[in-house]
Amino acid sequence: MLINTAGIFIGIHYCSHGEKLSFIGQAKQFLISKPMLALVGGLAWNLLDFPTTGYLPITLFGGLTMIGSALPFLSAMATGLAFESFKMKGMLWILLSVSFAQLVAEPMISHKLTEILGLPQLDRQVGLLLSALPASPLAVVICARYGGNTSLASAMVLFTCFISIISLPIAALFSG
Repeated sequence: MLINTAGIFIGIHYCSHGEKLSFIGQAKQFLISKPMLALVGGLAWNLLDFPTTGYLPITLFGGLTMIGSALPFLSAMATGLAFESFKMKGMLWILLSVSFAQLVAEPMISHKLTEILGLPQLDRQVGLLLSALPASPLAVVICARYGGNTSLASAMVLFTCFISIISLPIAALFSG
């Protein structure tokens, strides 16, 4: 959920194709972005108690489900297409520091916070595993949409995915 909201705002703020927008302009662009409009539309549909059964709603939601099923494949394709291995020389320390923050520090902080809050064991385990996931391929799509460094974003996504092959089982063991 955060990548589809805060991630878009961060993308607008830091990557706006070289144009400097005022904060009001950034907020306006964020509020009319397609993910935000979809979120508002879904919330409005639910709050207004529109029907979810019947020919039209089932057709609409069936089509949206099919589109949603294609998104992981499309974001993986965007990540692969944006990756440029010859530009990755000298970036090992950046990739290692991002991986450490994403796959080690974040899960440790999450685990301590859930412990301090006294959440049930299952909630702590789920929180730990969710915080130990690699970087989202949607970061590459957001960079592409708002003019960011897609090559760097794809390298970070791929690197954290490869490292998570080791770190996720360790996090699962650590979670109990």
